[in-house]
Amino acid sequence: MNSLSPQPDPTTRDIPPVANTSTSSTRGPAPLRPSRIWATALGTGVVAALASWFAGEATLGAFVPPPKAMIPGPLGGTTPVMLAAQLATDIKNTALNYGLCGAILGLSLGLAGAGAAASPRRVPLASATGLVLGGGAAAGMAAALTPVFQRYFEPAAPSMLLSLLILGGIWTATGAACGLAFGLGLGGREVVARTLWGGAFGAIVATVVFELIYAIAFPLAGSEQLVLSTGPSRLVASFCIALFTAGGAAWSTHTPRDRVALAPPP
Repeated sequence: MNSLSPQPDPTTRDIPPVANTSTSSTRGPAPLRPSRIWATALGTGVVAALASWFAGEATLGAFVPPPKAMIPGPLGGTTPVMLAAQLATDIKNTALNYGLCGAILGLSLGLAGAGAAASPRRVPLASATGLVLGGGAAAGMAAALTPVFQRYFEPAAPSMLLSLLILGGIWTATGAACGLAFGLGLGGREVVARTLWGGAFGAIVATVVFELIYAIAFPLAGSEQLVLSTGPSRLVASFCIALFTAGGAAWSTHTPRDRVALAPPP
């Protein structure tokens, strides 16, 4: 054999090829599991329901008509001044009650979204947005719809349809704002759009479910005011709006394709 023929370099023998890790290093974070989102949203909904009920009970009837405006007419009848003062008081109390509920639920779902995504950076924006928009949407719609409710309400023949429409209007606006806050906590424009309509849809379902429960469980309770007359009925209402809004927002975060991708292997 020719001693001058090239020999293989012994230092290069048996060296395994280096795996290409560029793909794995550039992958984004793993998608959130639906179970985590559901557990966080519903758990927060329970806390928010209790908190908003306690806040509503503590501020119930916070506003009263001024005494000078409540002087009856010459024959002891109701005067236009009395009616106007009572309406203004009802608007304030209704806006306060629903506004507190919306603010607490929006704040809670904003924190829940950021917590589910494990993103402390999103906490300030999501929680502040939920607090302001949730409270503002609920209070604004309540103030706008209270005169409409009182104008068309007939004490002799209460209409469930009227209550359904008025309460649905207030709660739908509340659910949309709170769902938006939940999406801001999770992050992503597409997610925010989904959770906004998901929260609104959940609030619509909450309205229907509550009206059915109210008609069956509280048949003797009055329905002449948007702020319900009994503590238990107000507690049921708090749970309905909180749980269904949170559930609707959580349900809307994943498309069917996402659910299949996140499902565990058989």
